[in-house]
Amino acid sequence: MTIPQEDLDHSEANFQPSKRFFVSMLTRDIDLTDAILDLLDNCIDGALRVIDKDIAMGTPYVGYEANITINENYFEIVDNCGGIPKKDWRYAFRMGRPDENKNNDQGTVGIYGIGMKRAIFKMGESATITSNSSSGAFNVIITPEWTRNQEWKLPLNENDIDEKSTFGTKIKISNLHETISQKFGESTFVGLIKDQIKHSLSFIIQKGFTIRLNGDAIQNNPINIIVSENSIQPYIYKSQIGRVNIDLVVGFYRNMSEDDSDDIDYELRRSSEDAGWTIICNDRVVLYCDKTHLTGWGIPPVPRFHPQFNAISGVVRFSSNYPEDLPITTTKRGVDLGSPLYNEIRNRMMEGTVFFTKFTNNWKGDHLSEGKKLLTNTRPISANEFLNKSVEELKKTNTGNWTNPNKNSNEHRFTPTLPKVKISSNNKRISFLKNEEDIATLSEYFFGEDDRPSSEVGEKCFDTILKEIKG
Repeated sequence: MTIPQEDLDHSEANFQPSKRFFVSMLTRDIDLTDAILDLLDNCIDGALRVIDKDIAMGTPYVGYEANITINENYFEIVDNCGGIPKKDWRYAFRMGRPDENKNNDQGTVGIYGIGMKRAIFKMGESATITSNSSSGAFNVIITPEWTRNQEWKLPLNENDIDEKSTFGTKIKISNLHETISQKFGESTFVGLIKDQIKHSLSFIIQKGFTIRLNGDAIQNNPINIIVSENSIQPYIYKSQIGRVNIDLVVGFYRNMSEDDSDDIDYELRRSSEDAGWTIICNDRVVLYCDKTHLTGWGIPPVPRFHPQFNAISGVVRFSSNYPEDLPITTTKRGVDLGSPLYNEIRNRMMEGTVFFTKFTNNWKGDHLSEGKKLLTNTRPISANEFLNKSVEELKKTNTGNWTNPNKNSNEHRFTPTLPKVKISSNNKRISFLKNEEDIATLSEYFFGEDDRPSSEVGEKCFDTILKEIKG
C-alpha cells in the first residue's frame, strides 16, 4: 500500500478546511431570504462607491436599480451600480475579507466579505458572475465539479470594457438545490421575498433605488410619526458615539384604538403590525417593527408589548463609514445584543417608549375618546425627516425640552410634554387588598400576561363590569 506523502509529513499541522465542510457550515445558519438580501446589499454598496454622496440626505440612488428573476430553474440579479472595480478583483472571491482590504467605503454594511459567496452556495452549485466597470471587466464561472473538489482557485477571465453598456454586475445561479428550486417555484415564497425586501430596504427605495422582482417594482413601506403644534410631539435623540452617528425618533404613528376588542376595524388591527421599533444600520433595516426585549419591550420600566400600545412606533438609525462599528450580526438582519453601543442606545429607546406607554395608560378606559381627540388633529411626518434634520433645524419646530443627558456636546435629546388627564372632582379613589395569585389570574385573563400592576387590573375589572351594567 502506498501512503500519501502528505500523511508522511509530520512537520506541520494542516488546518486547511475541507471545501465541502466549509461551504456547508457557511450556508447553514443563513435564511434563504437573507441570502437574497445580501446580494441586494452588494448592489447598493456598489452604487455608494459610484455616487460618493452623503447617504443620509436626499435621493442619491435615483437611476440605480437591481432586477431579480426567480424561478424553479435559476436565480438572477442584474444591477447598474458600477460593477466591481479592478482593484477589488483579487478580494471579491475570497472567503472572508483580508485585513488589507478593510476599507472605509461610505455607508456600506459589508464587514466579513462572505455575502456573495454564501448566497451562491446557499442556492445552487453553478454560477456565472459577470462584471463591467470603468476600470475593467471580467467573468467567473463556478461549476458543480469545482464545488465538489478541493481546489479553491478559479480562472478569472478578463474581458474588454463595454463602454456602450451600463456598468454593473450580473450573477446567475443555476443547478439549484432541490429545496431551493421548489421554493422558487412557489408564488407564496415569491410574495414573502417581496415583503422582506419592502421591509428591509424601504429606506433605500425611499431614497430612489429601484428594485424589481420578476418584473414588478417593489414599493417602499414608509414610517410616519404624527404630530400637532401644541400637544403631540415625538421623543428625539441624536448623538455621535465613537465613529457612529445615531438618530432616534419615537412617537405615535396613528390614533389609539380599543385594546383588542372584536369590533376593531380590520384595517386598524392590520396596521398594528407597523407598531414597534425599526432598527436601521447604514440605511439597511436590520429589525422591522420589533415588539420584543431586543428593543426594550418587557424590560422595566417598559411594559411588555400589548395591543393597547399598537399606535406607538419608533426608528433608530446607526450610520458609520466603518461598518465593523455597527451593532449588527453577521447576517446583517439582526442586532448584536453584545454591543455596548446598542445597549446604551436601547436605554434611550426605552426612555422614549415610556413617554407613550404612559400616555396610553392615562387615556384609556373612560378617557379613551378624549385621548383620541388629542390625536385627531395631527399631521403625519415621515420619520426620515426627523432622522435627517440637524438638531438646529429640529429646534425650530420642536421648541424647549432639549437637553444633553451626559453633558456631551454631541448628544441631544428632546423630551415631549404630552397632555395629562384632568381628574374630575367627582372622581373617588377605590382601594382594597386582594390575594396576589387571584390578581395574577385576572391579569392573565384581561391582558394575556400575569404581571400587570394591581391598580391596572383593578381598574380593568371595574371598567368591564360597569360597561356590562350600562349595556
